[in-house]
Amino acid sequence: MDIIILILVSVGSITSIGILSLMFYHRRQYPINTSSILICNTYLAIILSCLTLLDMYAYNLYGLLHENTVVNNWWCYGRIYLLDVGTGSLYFSCLLKACFRLFSIVFYKNKRLQSFQFALQIVILQWIIVFLLLIYPLVLQYYTYTSNLYQCQLPFTNFKAVMSVSTILFFIPMSSIGLIYCYIMYYIKHRTSTLMQQNRERSYQRDVVVLRRIIILVTILAILSSPTIALWMYYIVTNYLAAQIYHIQWLIHSVSLLILSIALVFLNSELQKLLSISLRQNRRIQPAIIMQ
Repeated sequence: MDIIILILVSVGSITSIGILSLMFYHRRQYPINTSSILICNTYLAIILSCLTLLDMYAYNLYGLLHENTVVNNWWCYGRIYLLDVGTGSLYFSCLLKACFRLFSIVFYKNKRLQSFQFALQIVILQWIIVFLLLIYPLVLQYYTYTSNLYQCQLPFTNFKAVMSVSTILFFIPMSSIGLIYCYIMYYIKHRTSTLMQQNRERSYQRDVVVLRRIIILVTILAILSSPTIALWMYYIVTNYLAAQIYHIQWLIHSVSLLILSIALVFLNSELQKLLSISLRQNRRIQPAIIMQ
């Protein structure tokens, strides 16, 4: 299972770094705008999660090969902290996308809320908030070292710790996205009759499509995380903790990161255009190389 997780997070990180590289390389054809900043924010969260999980299981594999190894040090706790920061930033990046859809639909007259500078400021603020919110598990020593896994974990046996961190990482952004989606649907339903410009109505429809794609992304994460939640609920009911529960947790998480890094491309028209341009350029280069 360790090797599988290492492969999954490696592919996920390479995919995410590759997409960001394409965006930077083709920045003249597709200049960096508000949408691009939000996409980059999501991919940065995926990369942070993948790299920390890759490092965690590299230590785990090393510990299995060297049984007397002890890695109960500051980096063990720092790594799980950064992994949670990456996970939290991933969900909050989806929340930011939903917020900007709200700005473009409800507050469309306020252009500052849709500007590149404002998006960049909000993204930076998001990372600061997530970093600060997740300091308290370190201070309260919620993370513990698991000697048989050679890694630090948020133990499933600590109900308070799991609920607190899950509220920050999952429930706050998920519930906020749901509320934003419901409000936008309510707003559009009651404002459609008063729309005077056809272009504005088309803009609403386009924003709703984008918002639905955000919901799809969050739903993918929720579905893929559900087995871990089910195992934890099973532990609460039966008081039985499966031996491989942490491995299953991170296996599901690594699958989610990989799927999300690929799904973002298919759910974003700009990324699809960038990928098609890159493929066309590669096809032009290959015949030239053969002729030489």
